[in-house]
Amino acid sequence: MIPPADIRTLIDAVTSADRERQGAAFQMLCAATETRPVWADAAWGSLVALLDHGNNRTRAIAGQLLARLAPFADSATVVRDLPRLVAATRDAQFVTGRHILQALAHIARAGDPAPALLVDLLAARFHQCAGEKNATLIRFDIQTVLRTVHDRRGDDTVRLRALELAMLEPDPKYRKKYIGCWR
Repeated sequence: MIPPADIRTLIDAVTSADRERQGAAFQMLCAATETRPVWADAAWGSLVALLDHGNNRTRAIAGQLLARLAPFADSATVVRDLPRLVAATRDAQFVTGRHILQALAHIARAGDPAPALLVDLLAARFHQCAGEKNATLIRFDIQTVLRTVHDRRGDDTVRLRALELAMLEPDPKYRKKYIGCWR
């Protein structure tokens, strides 16, 4: 277990211009989220603030860490900030938004009502991304996250919702790909 003072140092290192230092801090923080981190609530606000950082790599790290901490943080806090986290999937740097989007699968382990809210927000994102560059990739990632939420929660309404979304895809090739997530 990493002491709280060291967690603060690692979060500060996430903003470092030194990519090696930043990457090492990210890896250590990810490892620290494998078991119940007692510091989840204390770190939450700092990480939410980093979603607006000028460096896209820092934004990606913050989003991924928030998703990893969601199962251990106060559920009211997670619900309050989840729309902001999903909004970060629209980052100007596509890869940043995609890393955050893929990490959202961790929220499946969060307490209620966060997973249900995530499903609603991802369904809205599925609709809204239609005109974006890489929309089909975003939609596939959304389907993959929804599949993870379904598998971890055992909630068949998630599967039904995801399949309804897939059926909205006008291109049969991509519709088949999205439905393929559910086989």
